[in-house]
Amino acid sequence: MSYAATTPVHRMECEDLVCAAVNWGSGALGVIEATTAAHPGAAERIELTGTRGTASLAGTALELRWHDGGSETMAADGSAGAQAPIQWRSRTIITVVCGGIS
Repeated sequence: MSYAATTPVHRMECEDLVCAAVNWGSGALGVIEATTAAHPGAAERIELTGTRGTASLAGTALELRWHDGGSETMAADGSAGAQAPIQWRSRTIITVVCGGIS
């Protein structure tokens, strides 16, 4: 199921919001959204929830929240450790959310 719309946020002749509910072959469900109607200057955001927790990457800030209540944040300025390259962050997200890399 998917939708595309022109919101009242700005005047334009094309859609500025699209969203879809997806069902992968593995049975995993997901939501994908893309918009230019979000607050100007807001960081791009990717959020994944899996069997072990949720990982949110907003700009370069990474927040990990585990289902057991634990959490860890690495701010965009690199606090809580040196700013890690995106490859490390990707591996961390996969490990925390999905339980590992296969």
